[in-house]
Amino acid sequence: MGVGSSAAEDLGNGGLASRNAYDNYFGRFNYDFKAKYLLEFLFRYDGSQIFPQGKRYGFFPGISGAWRLSEENFVRNALPFVNSLKLRASYGELGNDRVGAFQYLQFFGFGGNYVFGNTVAPGLTTGVLPNPNITWERAKKTDIGLEATLWNGKLGVDLTLWQQKRRDILINRNLAIPSTMGFPGVPPENFGKVNSQGLELILSHRNSFGPLKYDISGNVAYSVSKVIELDEVPPAEAYQNYTGTPIGSSLYYKADGVFNTQEELDNYPHHANSQVGDIKVVDLNKDGVIDSKDQYRFEYTATPRYVFGLNTNFQFKNFDLNIFFQGQTGVYNYDGTAAALGNTDFSNASVWRATDRWTESNPNGTKPRADAWQPGNTTFFLFDATFIRLKTIELGYNLPSAILERTKALKNVRLFASAFNLATWSKEIKWADPELNGNFLVWPPQRIINFGISVNF
Repeated sequence: MGVGSSAAEDLGNGGLASRNAYDNYFGRFNYDFKAKYLLEFLFRYDGSQIFPQGKRYGFFPGISGAWRLSEENFVRNALPFVNSLKLRASYGELGNDRVGAFQYLQFFGFGGNYVFGNTVAPGLTTGVLPNPNITWERAKKTDIGLEATLWNGKLGVDLTLWQQKRRDILINRNLAIPSTMGFPGVPPENFGKVNSQGLELILSHRNSFGPLKYDISGNVAYSVSKVIELDEVPPAEAYQNYTGTPIGSSLYYKADGVFNTQEELDNYPHHANSQVGDIKVVDLNKDGVIDSKDQYRFEYTATPRYVFGLNTNFQFKNFDLNIFFQGQTGVYNYDGTAAALGNTDFSNASVWRATDRWTESNPNGTKPRADAWQPGNTTFFLFDATFIRLKTIELGYNLPSAILERTKALKNVRLFASAFNLATWSKEIKWADPELNGNFLVWPPQRIINFGISVNF
């Protein structure tokens, strides 16, 4: 068991411009009974001077426990193939003070000068209203897990299920302040709520067949968030609600191909600025008008719901081989630069964007014309960013010890060839790196191939 405290002070610009200090107390208690039952309690009591007096300190406890079932006789007798088996659970709270400092104070600035006679006098203006109740944002996380090694490593399992609830998130209310009050806006307040949940799973296998030894490990992680509470202005349509959707979900117009002919344009609801060759936008509320009410909240974001990987290692006599794959799914990237590429201003264009675009000589083109107009972000340029990548591969060979002994100087010599970002298999994004979001003009990861030798004397 231990208890401690800490305090820190940072000075900026030679100690003249800013000061920052924390007053922290923390402790931990551990209990272990016969290596079967494990218990830990810890806490932090943190004070931050960016909050007002009476709101500066936050208490953040945590508790975890584990039961090593493989140490129980009834498990050993009933399940002899179990090498290790452990159940665990934990609960903990964390605080966040990485927000604008001193929001409980009223700030003033110079501006709006006045003229008195022939003299210009500097004016003084107020900032947003101060928040005297601002305090810590808080996250509460719970997880349960299972760890097991079976059949002497032929199967390994590590499974974690978790849930996190963030509370007292500092966000602004959507309120208007009359200018007669003299304040340009309201301050952030502790009332936002977001829930997140997910799982992490690692499966491993290790075995050997004569001179061949290998181990394989695969992992997958899933996570999704949901906005529970924020001061949202009631949208024009229910399908535009942010509350109840993942963090980062955005509004899009739903695309339905391209206007290929004037007749098609005339017979389909469209915006006044639309032309032949532009994107068809679906009239979601069926009022015959294309406007902001036809945007809908897309349920996926640029943050993947699933990320996964596969790592393999093989050894055969003096040869060794390592291969690592990574990937993601449940993720969509929007890119406005893809929408603009191929413009008539001769800006650099991707082959994908230019190929089969609508032109007078290609009226059946499946992509919008150059300089195509759209009322806002449309799903035409929203791409499924699912991919699997061969991230690394390395093949090595160690010179036999008999050869090294003849040199009487060398202890180890290894020849190897390796490659990074060797290949990517993407579901939809073929012309750019699907792992990048928002700008397909960014240079993608380089493919690197190395040949080398490692020598130890």
